[in-house]
Amino acid sequence: MNFVEYRKRVEILASERTGETIANGSFDHAAIIIQQMFKSAEHQVSILTGNLNARVYGRAEVVEEAKLFLAQGDHSARFLLESEDSLLFRDHPLFERLRHNENLEARIVPEEMRNQYKYHFLVMDDDSYRFEPTKDGPTAVAAFGDKDTVRNLAEIFAIIWDVSKKVELPSRNEPAPA
Repeated sequence: MNFVEYRKRVEILASERTGETIANGSFDHAAIIIQQMFKSAEHQVSILTGNLNARVYGRAEVVEEAKLFLAQGDHSARFLLESEDSLLFRDHPLFERLRHNENLEARIVPEEMRNQYKYHFLVMDDDSYRFEPTKDGPTAVAAFGDKDTVRNLAEIFAIIWDVSKKVELPSRNEPAPA
């Protein structure tokens, strides 16, 4: 399936929310799914990731959908990151554009916790997810409309969130970029 067909399939799955899974085998696929997650979310997006790979999270279309999502005061995004690199928060395209939003939070997962799991994931609202079974690549599975899986992933996210260190995003008082 080419990228146009893949994007269309993801859009259909997002609108139907039947819980049907779709494979994600590349950075391009990951960006399409994550962009759609931000576009489809009604309340919250929660992401557990290594360092917000810029080949996915730095793409203009992903950043733009995240910005539009967070423009709604009742929407929120939470990021659990494994990287403590301060440049991530200053220079990453996503944080550079979004760090001014009060409804965006980021935390660093403690090293002892990082060693207890071997996956990354994103949950959207209470029924959609993208799950990477390993930390070493973009290979994943995603579904829109699977409340049972999301309930389990959300519980894991909450446990890790509670033990993670809050990140003060730099320059929140500076004017937001255009």
